Amino acid sequence: MGVVSRLRPIFSRVAGRTLLPLALRFSGDPNVYSVLGVVFAGASVAAVYLWNPLAAAVLVGASGFMDAVDGLVARATGRASRAGEVLDATLDRISDFLYHVALLYAGASAIVVIASLAGSLIAPYLRARGDAAGVRLAGVGVAERGERVLIVIGGLAAAWLAGPEAATVATAVLAVLSWVTVGQRLYSLLTVLRRS
Repeated sequence: MGVVSRLRPIFSRVAGRTLLPLALRFSGDPNVYSVLGVVFAGASVAAVYLWNPLAAAVLVGASGFMDAVDGLVARATGRASRAGEVLDATLDRISDFLYHVALLYAGASAIVVIASLAGSLIAPYLRARGDAAGVRLAGVGVAERGERVLIVIGGLAAAWLAGPEAATVATAVLAVLSWVTVGQRLYSLLTVLRRS
């Protein structure tokens, strides 16, 4: 289980008291926050294309934050639904793609970006396959989505501070941890399925 997953209950309690009332004033529709997450992810690509990786890092942070807010709003308003889950998961994958485009524009090696993107897409695919098979894989893996978003933020900030090579290093870390997560989820899923 990743660090962000361990902190999620604390975030939910604190945000439920402080952030949720503000979010609900803006919109009680969780899908609005899911869409805003993609908008911020797209804006991060534009920011880094204009060579402002630090602004891109902030925008990726805002995108990841919207991903947390959409779930809070859905649960608080009773608007959680299967359709919302599908929309959220789809928009999360689009955001993941855009984060990798931002890393590429920040100077990360294309082959490293491709390896990282593949792992970042396969890890949630395995979780979805597990859910479909009745096997819960939430919390399985060293780099769940929250950790991956933090690494992207760090990579973009590092590119701003130290140059394009730092983006390659951060993306390589992201690739390795994403693929370790893929291995952990695949092993867990196959282990449970073979027993049943």
